[in-house]
Amino acid sequence: DVYERQALDAATPPSKEAAPPSRQVAQSSGGRVPAPSRRFLPLSAHTPQALRELAERWRDLLAEPALDLAAACHTAGARRDHHAYRLAVSGTDAAQLAGELERALTDLVATPPAGSAAGGLALVFTAEPTASEPPTGGLPGAEVAEALRRAGVVPEMVIGDGAAELVAAHYSGALSAADARAVAARRARLLAGLPAPHALRVRMAARLAEALCRRMGSGLAVSAVESPQTCVIAGPPEALARVRAALSDGGVLCADLGPVTAAHGEPAVKAAPELAAALAGLAPQEGRVTLVSTVTGGPVAGKALDAAHWAGQLARPGLLGDALSYALDRGVRTFVEIGPGVLGPRLRAVDGGRKARLVRCAGQADVPSALIRLYELGHDPDWAVLTPAAGVTSVPLLPWSREWSCVEVTA
Repeated sequence: DVYERQALDAATPPSKEAAPPSRQVAQSSGGRVPAPSRRFLPLSAHTPQALRELAERWRDLLAEPALDLAAACHTAGARRDHHAYRLAVSGTDAAQLAGELERALTDLVATPPAGSAAGGLALVFTAEPTASEPPTGGLPGAEVAEALRRAGVVPEMVIGDGAAELVAAHYSGALSAADARAVAARRARLLAGLPAPHALRVRMAARLAEALCRRMGSGLAVSAVESPQTCVIAGPPEALARVRAALSDGGVLCADLGPVTAAHGEPAVKAAPELAAALAGLAPQEGRVTLVSTVTGGPVAGKALDAAHWAGQLARPGLLGDALSYALDRGVRTFVEIGPGVLGPRLRAVDGGRKARLVRCAGQADVPSALIRLYELGHDPDWAVLTPAAGVTSVPLLPWSREWSCVEVTA
């Protein structure tokens, strides 16, 4: 009987190691994980066919009226080893889980998630480049990141693009929430008093774009370097129109981004000393997670996130491409974007055939699907959080995967 209970299952502890300290500490602070009423069902196997058979058996089990759903999900998550071929579903009851499982079976792709080695993981906080920054100093994405942390998603690195670097600094532990909000509010008030530039994304190396800005003048500046081949030029609309005409005549691809915040442009360079003076009392701490800064394109120590850093972050071009490349060069292969979904093209531009995977999590409603996708990519959550202890019950066993072999017998 495939539903026969393994005798030792109820008498021995799970074969999982204890959660690392970073997970245990994270569970004690803010953020919302999915409600206990939402069940997570993770399934895995050694081969695609075995995974399909296992999922079909679970689909049948979920139709049984007497099923203890909480115990079944706990058994699947916390009491089983997890293999390279994976799928997971979530729902509020057995019927919803069965429906999600049926859809997953229809779309099941017989390819492991880049092998059983998932690689490193980084969180990337992003923001719309055209969005104005809230004068109250909000930290968009902080609660989403905390919900992921409480569910056991512990990144090796964290990155923040533009103003979102403040959220990354808070997540890393270098800035308290109060300090990060204070810096964000001061920055937003300063930018609100500057003329809002327009921006143009150009297919051109940054050094060539900088030379073009110097030659054409009129308040033009490179505001962001997205990849070795692409950057963003910001400035007055009339000057940008001349730049676009000149580049288009030369066959250079351009894309008008419209009005953007005044950060990283020529007015911001002049205003940066005022921000540095206003933040003179800022006292950052060493972080618990590596922060890869878009100011430098590399890691920055927590205590270095002082007034001078945030003044430079306001004035200098954003080096998101360099920051992503740094993470890729050090083995990160899964990037979780917490933001509006603008990271994809920028990550592809620097991927260089390394097959990085992008998981989008724009808000709290996306947390369950993000956790499922991360599991399928090989990143195990904290099952004690997602599948709380609720007893152990009989669940489908891993199907046998038989292979015929010929043995040559010699006399």
